[in-house]
Amino acid sequence: MPILKWFEQHLKSSERPISHHQVSFFMMGGGSGRKNKQGKMQHGGEWIHSTEYPLPGTTIQKWYLQKDMYLRQHFSESAVHKFQSDPNNPVPTIGGAITSGKPVFVGGAFDQRELPDFFGSEQNNMPLAARHDILVYQTELLEEDICLAGEVKIKLFIASDVPDTDFTAKLIDVYPPNEDYPQGYAMNITDGIIRTRYRKSWSKPEFLQQGEIVEVIIRPFESCNVFKKGHRLRLDIAGSNFPHFDCNPNSGEDEGYASVKNIATNQIYVGDKYPSVLEIQVIHPQNIRS
Repeated sequence: MPILKWFEQHLKSSERPISHHQVSFFMMGGGSGRKNKQGKMQHGGEWIHSTEYPLPGTTIQKWYLQKDMYLRQHFSESAVHKFQSDPNNPVPTIGGAITSGKPVFVGGAFDQRELPDFFGSEQNNMPLAARHDILVYQTELLEEDICLAGEVKIKLFIASDVPDTDFTAKLIDVYPPNEDYPQGYAMNITDGIIRTRYRKSWSKPEFLQQGEIVEVIIRPFESCNVFKKGHRLRLDIAGSNFPHFDCNPNSGEDEGYASVKNIATNQIYVGDKYPSVLEIQVIHPQNIRS
């Protein structure tokens, strides 16, 4: 195993050279999307080894949020999209990169539906995309594979009617329907959050002003995933992802000492003047193993 060889060379002064590969990572995706014998989704994936990271040939792909709720690689007509964030009825966490274990929340990839297994869920099997407090942006059916390999960044131009609120982002791989999943399958890939008071600095919080449009940046965990031809790349924006992240009371009070909970009306601006955008690092499929 590479890690044992590394220990031998650096801790035991072994003269055996270790592998020239300096980076190993798992590229998810590429599977059939059907159930295996254990009833699990076959999302697929493989280990990739390289001498550097990001991989040589990595570029940044930009997907702009559109007036019609699509993601496209050009500016949209100007528009404002609104949603409410209610700390008493937060968006439930459906999987993710970390876990507390049951019964609070379980890590991993799941179809983004409100099932009984998930804490805070309505338990009605409805897709999260059907909630009124989530904005869903997605591509057309992909005409070719997109290989995400690295950073994910979401830049939003926002406003709110409260002094402090949260914006969450979740990147999703949307499978088309098949015999095993007749309604398709929306698999979470990575997610993140920004608390607006910390949009400029962690040490000097700055509250929002009424009518003010500001830029915020959400940086989810880096990830590697093949979004296959015929799938969709989806971005969900909301005001909570609980219990993964604590709920913002939207009051501007000191954290942990809030006495008031407000329902926030949040706005996202799109268009050439306010180009809200999803940026992902991608690699051409032919360059993955070069």
